[in-house]
Amino acid sequence: MNKAVLTRLGLGEDEAQIYLSLINLPHQSLSDLSKHLMIHRPKLYQLLPAMQESGLVSRILDGKRYYYIAENPEILRQYFHSLKADFDHMIPELQKSYHHSENRPVLKHFKGKQGIKTIFMDIAHSCQK
Repeated sequence: MNKAVLTRLGLGEDEAQIYLSLINLPHQSLSDLSKHLMIHRPKLYQLLPAMQESGLVSRILDGKRYYYIAENPEILRQYFHSLKADFDHMIPELQKSYHHSENRPVLKHFKGKQGIKTIFMDIAHSCQK
């Protein structure tokens, strides 16, 4: 699984790394995670409880040690749908503010293939049907 996709979904670099490690090697202690991922233990003490609250990982007690396991990856789909719903709700408000703005830039400078794509998309969105 690609860590970049998880970071684009909203997880931090370290959180994505922890989750992927727990998917591949389940049932790891905090010290195991620290050694395997080379993340300092104090940082793990901050990240793991937050990941537990969000439902990404669970903590189990085995003997005297706590071990962490990754939750079902289906939780990531729920994250995505929640993010998409928030985004869909926000766009109409932004569009309304954008169209009422009188101080929009008139002159823009574009370069390369991405610039050409941007120009074509702007033309497509600004032309009347």
